[in-house]
Amino acid sequence: MYILFIVGIIALNFIALYYVIRWAVEHGINASKLVNKNDDTFEEPFDSDKF
Repeated sequence: MYILFIVGIIALNFIALYYVIRWAVEHGINASKLVNKNDDTFEEPFDSDKF
């Protein structure tokens, strides 16, 4: 029973790491999309270059 308990805790840790990495990857992709949108908006107006 103790072995199954330890194996279950290790499995839960790997599942938690998987979801954390997956959330980080999705968050990183969303951040890169926001950065690309900001670059597009900054290229359109020329007032931002004066500042």
